[in-house]
Amino acid sequence: MKKFWRSQKKKFQVDEKLYIRAIILIVLGLAGIAMWPFGILPIIGMILTVCLPIGLVFLYLAYFRCSITVTNYRVSGRIGWGKQVDLPLRQISSVSKRGKDTLGVATSSGLIKFSRLENAEAVYQVLTGLINEMQTQASIASSAAPAPAPVIQQSSDADELAKYKTLLDSGAITQEEYDAKKKQILGL
Repeated sequence: MKKFWRSQKKKFQVDEKLYIRAIILIVLGLAGIAMWPFGILPIIGMILTVCLPIGLVFLYLAYFRCSITVTNYRVSGRIGWGKQVDLPLRQISSVSKRGKDTLGVATSSGLIKFSRLENAEAVYQVLTGLINEMQTQASIASSAAPAPAPVIQQSSDADELAKYKTLLDSGAITQEEYDAKKKQILGL
């Protein structure tokens, strides 16, 4: 499998533990804010209050951690909150560029947004080219498919005679017409 492009945020390598750290810091910061009005340990409350913005920054970084890998068969990557996506290229109906660093990948099940990509324009160009190439190949394959061969019904002499006998019995043809067809079929 040939990889065409890989774009990933390289400034912050964030692991799943970052979410837990962010939540803990936010809770500690809120606890620090709660201590202030009651005069309970005000110094500790001020120190804990600093945890709130740090936790929010961690949460922001964790939420916007996206990466995308494009191959000639699929698009895979990680979108917000670390959700892993893996899409076969044939399921992608279109790609849209949203801003300078965000891509939208449309499938039959909805739109998937990859945000904060460093090389969004290059990834967009590669993906658009692959989708157009795939659609062109599909249309060529469908137009090159051979048409089904016409079905030629071959009937035996006995079948033909039985058909004309039925017509004679129903009164659709006369005895003379039946005898003429019988001689023609039998070659007499």
